[in-house]
Amino acid sequence: MKNITITLLYKINSPKGIRYPTTWPEFVEEILNNGHKIASKKNIGTLLFSMAEFKGGRRAKFIKKIYGMILDIDGSSSVSAVREKLGDFEYIMYSTFSHRKRKGVEKFKVVLIFNEPYNPSDMSKRVNVLKKIFYYCDPSSFNLTQFQALPNCPRSRQKLAFIEYNPGHPFNLSKLPIDKFLPQTEKKLASIKI
Repeated sequence: MKNITITLLYKINSPKGIRYPTTWPEFVEEILNNGHKIASKKNIGTLLFSMAEFKGGRRAKFIKKIYGMILDIDGSSSVSAVREKLGDFEYIMYSTFSHRKRKGVEKFKVVLIFNEPYNPSDMSKRVNVLKKIFYYCDPSSFNLTQFQALPNCPRSRQKLAFIEYNPGHPFNLSKLPIDKFLPQTEKKLASIKI
C-alpha cells in the first residue's frame, strides 16, 4: 500500500483533525529526516497524528479508513524485545518524550503499516486478538480515536532519542480471526500466523 491519509492535530484537545494525504514512503522519509522535535514539556507544541482518516470530528463514527496502528510501549517491554517480536513487519519505531526518564525504562512507539486500508469495523472486530498479540502495548494503542505524538524529546535526553525504520512486509489485519472466534488458549493463539 502506497497511498495513505493520516490525520493530524495541533493540540490534544482539538475537536477536529486535519486530513493529510501522503504515501507511506513519504511519511517514513519525513519522520526519519525531521527527527525528534526538542520540547520543554511532553507533547506541547508537537504535532499529534492518527493512522486513521477522519472525515469530520474525532469520534469513531467519522473514521473513513485505517492505514495502520500506532503501538505505544511505556516501559512494559524493551526496544530489542519488541524488535524481535515484530520480526520482518514493516514499521517505524521511535522513542517518546519520556524515554529513559527513569533509568533503564524504555518508552517508545511503533507505527505499523497495514497491507491495505481497512474499515474501522475490521479493526474493532479484532481488538481482543490484537490486545493478546500485542500484550506489551498500552491499551490506548487499540483505541481507534487515539492520537499519538510525533517524535519529540527534551534537550536533556536528546542523545538517547532514536528513530528506526524496518522495511519488512505490511501487517495483514484480515489474517487475524475476529474476536468471536478468538482461540481461548495461548497455545492456539500462538499458532495464528500474521
